[in-house]
Amino acid sequence: MAMQLTRRGDMRRKDRQLTYIDDIKEILTRGRIAHIAFFDDKYPYVIPMSYGFEMENGRIFFYFHSAMEGHKLDLIGKNRSVCIEIECNVEMTEGETACAYGYKYMSFVGFGNAEILSGDDEKADALKLFMKCQTGRDFDISKEMVGNVVIIRVGIDEYEAKGRRH
Repeated sequence: MAMQLTRRGDMRRKDRQLTYIDDIKEILTRGRIAHIAFFDDKYPYVIPMSYGFEMENGRIFFYFHSAMEGHKLDLIGKNRSVCIEIECNVEMTEGETACAYGYKYMSFVGFGNAEILSGDDEKADALKLFMKCQTGRDFDISKEMVGNVVIIRVGIDEYEAKGRRH
């Protein structure tokens, strides 16, 4: 089933555009690290973070955990807009000449707003989801665990996916 993408513009390489929900789920499931970009004063601030995700009513939500204080939390306090990039299935393809080399890949780029979760139950649920996505296992989450982390939730408003499979 095709998923309706809300894009920032037309993709130049339409032959690489991925619109099927199964492709998007594959990227988000196989990927382990998201590169998340925040607005900083002079330059974008991009960091790699592990994540959990869920899809609700055709919308994607990401969950990240963080220390109780730090630069990214300060940046979210100033501007909640973020960009998330994830790639998977990256493999070099060889060629006879230097310019014939390339990569097979699948990638996802999403734009949305970050929010800090405050309720213990929603933080525990997010941590369970995070661990399930990262390990494939179910874990019990204690009040102590919930109290020692900040959970960042990002609802994706616009996104696109792209791939090169040969």
